[in-house]
Amino acid sequence: MQSEQTLRFIYIFKQLIENETVKSAADFGRTLGLNNPAQSMNNILKGKREVSKDMLRSLYNVYNVNPSFIEKGVKPLFLDVNQKKDTVTLESPNILFVPERAAAGYSIGFSDPEYFDTLPSGRIPGFEGRYYQGFPVIGDSMYDTLHPGDWVICSKVNELQNIINNEVYVIVTDEGIVVKRVQNRVSVNNEIIMISDNKNFYPQYSITPDKVQQVWKVEARISKYLASPTNYEKRLSELENQINTLIRK
Repeated sequence: MQSEQTLRFIYIFKQLIENETVKSAADFGRTLGLNNPAQSMNNILKGKREVSKDMLRSLYNVYNVNPSFIEKGVKPLFLDVNQKKDTVTLESPNILFVPERAAAGYSIGFSDPEYFDTLPSGRIPGFEGRYYQGFPVIGDSMYDTLHPGDWVICSKVNELQNIINNEVYVIVTDEGIVVKRVQNRVSVNNEIIMISDNKNFYPQYSITPDKVQQVWKVEARISKYLASPTNYEKRLSELENQINTLIRK
């Protein structure tokens, strides 16, 4: 028997289908930031899976669903019943930013919709159609891939098996938020290896899956840092120019 929250989640989905806000279960799951959205939604609709707190949070943010309806069945379904809720578009904010001051309490507050009401949101061209979160880069452990003060724009990873080796992720644990390059060894020896690109000063370490609260895949970064050409790059450019000169002769 599915929980009341999951049944109400399904009811909201059917309402959005009925008023043509979403076209399909896959479309709905995609706007909530689910990996394998069609399969995930199919499992929920068939009673094989419960809705997660992260999915509910995305539902609240993307479609302005009333949390009191999901939790207690208290209407209205939407916080503004006179405003039609469309899927994420160029005009609607779909990136929630977690400033450094808020990041300290993120591991405690991420399951509370009221916590997210305090966070700024926005949109960036090229990131339409899904829900993202932005996290600040604190410290130099990922230098020089990422620099202190950078922001990373991330998509939600709902299943640990979907972590791709050697990609960069934001990992949320009860101890806080870290940005690391990751090796997924869960199926091998039940661990996730956390790797810093600044290896000379930050050795790698591992954590167990039970320590992980959330995983976000880094899709892009926002940075004020503009790299200057290195001596190697300058020398390579000079060699290319010399070769092109010889070919023209």
